[in-house]
Amino acid sequence: MDPTPEVTQEQKILIVDDTPANIDVLDQFLEKEGYNISVAPSGEAALELASRIVPDLILLDVMMPGISGIGLHRQLAEMGNQLPIIYLTGHGDLPMGIQAIKRGAEDFLEKPVDDTVLLNAVSNALARYQSNSTEQLQTTKLI
Repeated sequence: MDPTPEVTQEQKILIVDDTPANIDVLDQFLEKEGYNISVAPSGEAALELASRIVPDLILLDVMMPGISGIGLHRQLAEMGNQLPIIYLTGHGDLPMGIQAIKRGAEDFLEKPVDDTVLLNAVSNALARYQSNSTEQLQTTKLI
């Protein structure tokens, strides 16, 4: 088992969910774990907010009015955004999860999610993102 990377306040997580109770639970839990949290109640709000705060990870609900989680993921990818995304859903199924992973999602978790499972998914996604970012920076310096 890999050691859990240390959480720093620079690690920003954007929670996108249209259910206030879900946002509150995730926000309080992840802040307690040391993450810097921003929230958006819709895909539209997330697009606007992500351009200002530049999160390191997005926790994304699948079913939302307006832009769905899948639609938001697609729009972010079209804009060149490579941020790690973890889907959290109460309405997912296997084909939806497979499609999310094929689109580049880090994980696809069902609500309610176990605290340990969520923390492992978040820390693993952030570690991969940091590792990939460091590799890209080193490659850029070599060119």
